[in-house]
Amino acid sequence: MVLRDKPWGLIILTVLVCICIPAYIYVHIADAQSNLGPGTFIYCGTTVACAGTQQSNGKIVTGSAPLSSGTPSTAVITGLSFTSSTSYKCIAADTTTIASAVVAVTYTSGTSFTINGPTTVTDTVEYICAGN
Repeated sequence: MVLRDKPWGLIILTVLVCICIPAYIYVHIADAQSNLGPGTFIYCGTTVACAGTQQSNGKIVTGSAPLSSGTPSTAVITGLSFTSSTSYKCIAADTTTIASAVVAVTYTSGTSFTINGPTTVTDTVEYICAGN
């Protein structure tokens, strides 16, 4: 007797496929990341396929600062405690003028980075950085 040959068998197979497989996938993903504790996070690397390298002594830094008008306008963020200029990544956004929202981050060292914004503005930028 094959389940798919019986009407009730098709219902059982549908339930198994719709409920059990997603639950199995969820549990395996959760198990793979269950060993992450405080101060630890996953670094995916620089490709589209996440390498899943576990990083220890992780830090997340967030804040906001005004740009100093210039060509380009900049904000130098200091006082960080990352290992080096390549041990962390930041995302920054202009929160004052959406039309001027293009900003870029230049990593100077583990203790500072520069946010570069549009020319001659004093907009406020927000940032978040993560690394070790």
